[in-house]
This record gives sequence, structure tokens and C-alpha cells, in this order.
Amino acid sequence: MAPGQRLVEEELAGMLAVTRASLRAALFDLTAEGLVERVPNRGARVRVVTAEEAVAITECRMALEALCAVKAAQCITDDEAAQLRELGENLKRAVADGNPLRYSELNRELHRRIGVISEQHVAIGLLDRLHFLHFALAAILGFVGGKMLFAKWINVPVAVSLAFILLVVLAATAASLISPRTSQI
Repeated sequence: MAPGQRLVEEELAGMLAVTRASLRAALFDLTAEGLVERVPNRGARVRVVTAEEAVAITECRMALEALCAVKAAQCITDDEAAQLRELGENLKRAVADGNPLRYSELNRELHRRIGVISEQHVAIGLLDRLHFLHFALAAILGFVGGKMLFAKWINVPVAVSLAFILLVVLAATAASLISPRTSQI
């Protein structure tokens, strides 16, 4: 569902094969979590994430990932360090091969392993709520890489590049908030 999209109870109840009463209860829960907003005399809609909020969420994610990295560095075993070095080599190969999908997959695995090693379960849970930002990073890296590869033939104005990056971060943040996942750890 798109940010700002109106949530019509009757349609949603039919689509999800649930009663309107149970759907209404779920919408109240989602409202309490800040994912849905109720507009007086208009019903419910998917909450719109502002650019400022998307940036703040990205900054929080960076701080949580740094915390996990520090904690992992404090308690990592020799075997775990060897696994991370091997993963690093695989990341380098993916870059050398020009394989952004493989790079993105390996990057997610790197973050997952660091989370496991760090044993920071609260931070991991919070990061899981922002899981689509990994896809945003992959898209942005692919865009920047493409710009660099084709710069001789195609000139992408700075304003267009910044708009693309902002749009991708906003979309990933909204998707993460609307569709949270549970931890795989």
C-alpha cells in the first residue's frame, strides 16, 4: 500500500477475508504503532513518511549498525573473524564482477552476521523494522555506478541524482514502516 493511500474497511476486509471488526482492531493497532493515521470524518490512511523522518531513520540505522559492529568487535571469535574475512573477499569479487545483486545479498549477510556476533538483540529488532533500506542502498549504489560507467555518454544533472536518492530513501523507509519483518536471527 502506498503512503497516503486511503484504507477502506469494507474493501480491505473483503480482500483479506476477515471481519470488519477484526480489521478495525488491526487498524487501531497500526495507528498506535504510527503506521496508519486516522483522519476525522474520512477514515484511515497509510501514514506518509516525510523526508526529514526518512533521513532521521537512516541516521538511527547507521548508529545501531555502528553499535552492533563495536559490540561484535569486542566478542568475535577467531572462527567468526575468518568467516567475515571470507565474506569480505566475496564482496570484493562481486564488485569486480560487476554483480550488484550478489553484492547486495552479501552485504545483507554481512550485516546479519555482525548482528549475530554482537548479540545486540534489541538493536537487531529495530534494524529489522528498517529492512528495506538495504534495497535502497543497493539501488543507490547501482545508480551511482551506472552514472560513473556511462558518464562519457550520458550526463545526469546533480538535481536529478539527488532527487533519485531522496525518492529511493523515502520509498524504502515507507516500505519498511508499512511492512515490517521479524528477525531472522
